[in-house]
Amino acid sequence: MAVIFRRNKDTEGENQVNQRLGEDRGVNMGAWLQAGCLLWHAGDATRARDVINKVLDSEMEYRDEYTSVQLIRGWIDLTAGRGAYLEKCVTMFDKVLQAEQESDLLDIDASMGKIAYLERKSQFFPAQDLQNKVMVKYPQFTPVYISKAKQLMKSEDWEQATEVLGRVLAKDDKNVEALILTILHILVKEAKYTVAAQHISTLREALMMREPRNGQLFHTCAQCFARLSGGSAAILTVTAQLAEHAVQMRPNSAEYQATVASLLLLNGDVKSAHAVFKKATAASEDSITPMLGLIKCTIIAGKFKEASEQINFLQEIQSNGPRNAELLYLHAMVLWGGPERSQEKSIEKLDQAVEAHKADIALQPAGAELYVKLNPPLIIDIAREYMQQCRTEPPEPGTNRTDPNAEKARRVLEVLIRNVPGHTEAKLLASKVAFIGGETNKAAAMITDCLRQDNSNPEAYLLQAQICQYLNQNSNAKQALEQALALDFDVKDMPLYNLLKGTNQLRTQEYDAALATLQIAMKKVTEGSGAAAANSNSKLARFTLGVQDHVSLYLHIAQCYLKLKQNKEAKDTIDQASAAFLNTTQFGRVSIARAMIVSLTDVDAALEILRSVAPESEFYIAAKARMANIYLTQRHNRRMFARCFEELVESFPSVQSLIHLGEAYSSIQEPEKAILAFEKARALDPNNTDLAVRIGRTLATTHDYTRAQRYYKEAITGDPTLFSLRQDLAILQWRLGERDKAIATLTESPVMKNTKNVQTEDIDQSIERVNIALIMFKIHRSANKLTQASEALIQARVYQNTLVARLRNETQDVVEQQRKIAASICFELGETYLKLNQPDKAVTCYNEALKLEETNEKAMLALAKLYLSRGEVDGCEQQCNGLIRVNPSCEDAIMILADISFRRNRLDDAAHHFSQLLDKDPNNFSVMVQYVQLLKRSGKLADAPAVFAKAEASMRPGQKPDPGLLYCKGLHERFTNNSAEALKLFNQGRYPKDGPFGEKCLIAMIEIFILPDNENLWEDTGSDIKDNVTENLRNAESLIKEVKDPFRRAMLEGYWLVAHKKKDTLERALQKFYEISNDESLKPENSTSDATADQLASQSASGGGDDEGATDSSRVNVPALVGLAITLQMMKQTPKARNFLKRVSKANYNPAVDDDHERGWLLLADIYIQNGKYDLALDVLKRATQANKSCSRAWEYMGLVYEKEQSFKDAADYYEKAWKLLNERDAAIGFKLAFNFLKAKKMIPAIDVCHKVLAVHPNYPKIQKEVLERARLSLKQ
Repeated sequence: MAVIFRRNKDTEGENQVNQRLGEDRGVNMGAWLQAGCLLWHAGDATRARDVINKVLDSEMEYRDEYTSVQLIRGWIDLTAGRGAYLEKCVTMFDKVLQAEQESDLLDIDASMGKIAYLERKSQFFPAQDLQNKVMVKYPQFTPVYISKAKQLMKSEDWEQATEVLGRVLAKDDKNVEALILTILHILVKEAKYTVAAQHISTLREALMMREPRNGQLFHTCAQCFARLSGGSAAILTVTAQLAEHAVQMRPNSAEYQATVASLLLLNGDVKSAHAVFKKATAASEDSITPMLGLIKCTIIAGKFKEASEQINFLQEIQSNGPRNAELLYLHAMVLWGGPERSQEKSIEKLDQAVEAHKADIALQPAGAELYVKLNPPLIIDIAREYMQQCRTEPPEPGTNRTDPNAEKARRVLEVLIRNVPGHTEAKLLASKVAFIGGETNKAAAMITDCLRQDNSNPEAYLLQAQICQYLNQNSNAKQALEQALALDFDVKDMPLYNLLKGTNQLRTQEYDAALATLQIAMKKVTEGSGAAAANSNSKLARFTLGVQDHVSLYLHIAQCYLKLKQNKEAKDTIDQASAAFLNTTQFGRVSIARAMIVSLTDVDAALEILRSVAPESEFYIAAKARMANIYLTQRHNRRMFARCFEELVESFPSVQSLIHLGEAYSSIQEPEKAILAFEKARALDPNNTDLAVRIGRTLATTHDYTRAQRYYKEAITGDPTLFSLRQDLAILQWRLGERDKAIATLTESPVMKNTKNVQTEDIDQSIERVNIALIMFKIHRSANKLTQASEALIQARVYQNTLVARLRNETQDVVEQQRKIAASICFELGETYLKLNQPDKAVTCYNEALKLEETNEKAMLALAKLYLSRGEVDGCEQQCNGLIRVNPSCEDAIMILADISFRRNRLDDAAHHFSQLLDKDPNNFSVMVQYVQLLKRSGKLADAPAVFAKAEASMRPGQKPDPGLLYCKGLHERFTNNSAEALKLFNQGRYPKDGPFGEKCLIAMIEIFILPDNENLWEDTGSDIKDNVTENLRNAESLIKEVKDPFRRAMLEGYWLVAHKKKDTLERALQKFYEISNDESLKPENSTSDATADQLASQSASGGGDDEGATDSSRVNVPALVGLAITLQMMKQTPKARNFLKRVSKANYNPAVDDDHERGWLLLADIYIQNGKYDLALDVLKRATQANKSCSRAWEYMGLVYEKEQSFKDAADYYEKAWKLLNERDAAIGFKLAFNFLKAKKMIPAIDVCHKVLAVHPNYPKIQKEVLERARLSLKQ
């Protein structure tokens, strides 16, 4: 009754009741105990304690069948919240528990009370022990399970918490508290908003069944889940239903109505929210929550003055109470966004809001109440407000200035992420803070994690684009912007999106488009709060430009104007920026930009502007750097260049400024002064190993290697763990030829001596161990000690695999980076095994590299080449196709596929592969060379001029043809029997001599000089050259001396001797070719498609199978053997020549030496024809035409075979092919063709050929007498 009178403010009734209570004192202890319990449940802890104390005074251990006086007193003290009472409560609980121990019982209320006390004292393990005891003693007692789940959630053991809740829900799927905690787990840890919305609907059904009249519980659930929703529309819809039910229970509750309005505001419905907040304010003038909502709506509407008045009114009301975090945050918004625009005052209020918020959540237990007080949307808003007033990119390179506002935002976000680890928006903002702080790798990893959790967030892609732009990854930035736009088309109306897009276009030199995009961004900013303000609670409205971004917008527009030669507009833009940001921290940045524009016309004025940047400005160092650059590049004054950095050191005698000074001295070739600057910096920061490395490297640049080594050794002796110095010393010793000393330096490293604790060493030591092994590999490789090099790589592979295994719990990006390093080690090991002639081990290593990194292009290409060299064509083709999927423009893979396609007689496929590359880049001459070779081999040289025309069309007017194009055109002319024109093109293309096509053109010229008319060298042309060396051979002799490739030079020298056709020169040539064939150092290069022609040719002809007698061409020096055979044939030693040619015939075809294969086949066919072995000759010639359908000599010999067999029609067909391939210019072939037409009774074709021959060779009477006249006579008859 006393409680009722007090609540109704009936003082007289309360006094009467108290008087009667005084008279009845001590009469009924049970009644007093229940009265105290009632007062405590009614929230009057002070009166409850007074009543319970009356009982304790009379009988300290009184208890009835329901409870005891000590138990009630313990709970009253526990919930009082004061330290002194908190310590007393555990004494009461312990007394109850000790009394129960005698009867082997466990008091549930006392146990739960002590558990709550232990949780308040953060003694989680004793609390869990007691919880486990209660659970064992009373397995059906659900509250203890709920208590344990809450504790596990607070200690972030989410897995066990989920398991405990699952046990509760298995017994009772409508348990309200278990459902609430399950939803909290889904929202807090996993951030699965759709799943959470479904569970909230289930909870609503449970509440309607179990607690239909508990409006407070409906309200708390709505508040909690909405604040954890991350703006999810599905959750906001279902929580609105909970909030509306609470309002139905208590229609006049301002708090409940304010929650409904807050949900509307979170959903972006500002107008409806404002109306509900206004209604809630009218319902109760005592509640501050509706008034805070009204103020926020007012600020969103841009009415800062009105909002300021309302805030002042609230502050007067709350002057004596605790500070309200949300009110302080709103005040900060008004101070920053209002007419005063005071950054300092705004930050001060934000700081106060953070402190007030910390106080609110300090003593909150785990559960829904904690997250209501945590209020994630408020934390996000505070963090965003801080970030509005800090820079948006990392500091200038070389400066370590931390942005204080970004640091404050980071601390605020850490609180939220610690309590809500799955909050995507918080993690995204934290990644931006990391980016602002210069931790770009960390920021990129966090964004990747956010996108893995939610890939539909446009803000994440915008931040990703910003980071990519900072790292100069323009294509990646463009992709991220496109992804953001694809997710939400409204992004295009955001200033930040347009700023990033315009910046990207500026960097890719799309100046007109960049200017238009940036002007759209400026228009959006100039329009003010506009659409963004009206939707301030939507995600898109949060993308507003900070001060630094706003300045960047002005600067980028000015830069566009400069690129477009509109200097006046650029100057006007910078002047506008100067006026707009005069009193901000970014003014120094604007001044630097202004100076850069002014320096185009007035260097002195530009220097004066840069001098005006105050030392207090964060851009002072940048201003000094720009000033120094002007002195160096425009004034060419090295002394003043250095003086700028000297002044910087005088103003800021810091480590960083001394590093700048040292770098400046190094850039103007004053290493001694640079060393002094670096040494001073190291004196200020003795632990900075980077400075020690700089000093050592600068000493090395002075070529005082003895002093440099002495410095490195002294530094390493002082601290043997400095790996960067040890590495530099070893590399220096290696480059000085002291390989043994370099190896010793590396093996003396502490990590290499520690062989026992490899598994327990830290990550940096493991990385150091790998790097040492890799440097050893490089040292051994440079000395051509391949066995030791492979051993070092095996060691590195073991160390790296161990490191990868230890990093399994790290982020995916870190693991992937180390796996790539492991893959590169395996690849290098495979390359080394290949050099050691151990192809099986090489294949194993390449495959291991691909397991570690599926997209390792080097390993895929190496494996493809190795498969091809072993004749495993299918495996090669599979690797090439995989490589093209990874890199569609991989030239090597396309060339291999083209060659395989050609060998399998899939000419269209081969041509398609090359056309893909040439369509993308008509000036890719290395591909064009291969394409011309393909056209030659496929007999389609007529298609080559179209490719040349495309390349010429892409040239600028007046531009000289590229040597690559000249070489390709020269090949075409040579293949079509136009040697004179080919010689001119090769002569033009051989300059510059060190170019990629210089030597190729040179070799082609020499071959033409040795064989000017493309005749076979072993044929007797009847020319008398016994006493005189022709002019062609003289030219060839002088050019051969310029050939750098020792193998090609040796072969050309041999053929030059053969071309003299003298006995002594032939003997010298024979000796030369013998030397080449026996010298292992003189080997032809291996093509990407060697060792497979026979297999492919047989597949092409018969659908599969290998040439049983084929041998690996890598073991047979085909060019040398062919040279020997030609020389022996000319020396009339035909049997010996034939034996060498049989070895050539059995060797697998290598396109890298296709001319030599072809020459050998032709000579062998010639020998067979001379011996009357026409079938054998045809077999060899068919092989030649399969490899090269443009081989006119092969077609000619086939015609000769059929002519000898008197099959004149067939002979004419083959002669005609040779005739067309030689552009119908060769007189001898023309004669043979006309003669066989005549013999085949084809008079008109014979006459036509005669006319064509005589048109080119009018002094060739033989064809007129023997063919033309006889054909005419036959027609007349």
